[in-house]
Amino acid sequence: MNRRILATDISVKATPFITNYNGQTLIGSYSVDAQGVAPDSSLVLIENGMLRTLMNDRVPTKRIGETTGNRVYSYQPQGISTRVSPGVLSITTSNGLARDSLISILLNAARVEGLDYAYIIRTLPAGRNAALYKISVNDASEQLVRAAVPMRIDLTRMKRSLGTSQQTIVTNMIAGGTPVSIISPNAMVIEEVDIEKRNLQNTTKLPIVSNPLSL
Repeated sequence: MNRRILATDISVKATPFITNYNGQTLIGSYSVDAQGVAPDSSLVLIENGMLRTLMNDRVPTKRIGETTGNRVYSYQPQGISTRVSPGVLSITTSNGLARDSLISILLNAARVEGLDYAYIIRTLPAGRNAALYKISVNDASEQLVRAAVPMRIDLTRMKRSLGTSQQTIVTNMIAGGTPVSIISPNAMVIEEVDIEKRNLQNTTKLPIVSNPLSL
């Protein structure tokens, strides 16, 4: 507790009472948890990068002696259970930057390292997969990288972020059978990311079914 785990401009709160954000419904919202406890309207988990507290249920722990009202239902194929979850997680920055400023920071960082390009990871609208782009240090042109995929970015990489977007995005998801909504900046510049090579195979076999128009 009281240790820095994120960049100093980032704060994180559990805000389960928020039902709507910028016209988008938040599926993780709730007013009473599975143990009948009304949660705090705004529980500060991380403040300016420093871990302040943890979520907890009615069972006390060494670090948290009382419930924070975050024991929620989890809907699994084998039945309904409960787990600790924020419901709605609000991630904010005290120094949000415009997209052009973030691109400039990214390219300058690559230039200092003597690189010809940097990477941009974009989440695809249809799902949670990510698309990888190379952006040229010389002219900022972008090119889709098909033969590689970004690896999962761990928390320690975000501790050394170079800049965070002022624009926000809402992500609704089911995590461990529990509805969760995340309000967060839509971009962050970090110094390093792991890239995994993807083997693309060319299909040379003829189709099994012939073209019906050729009959």
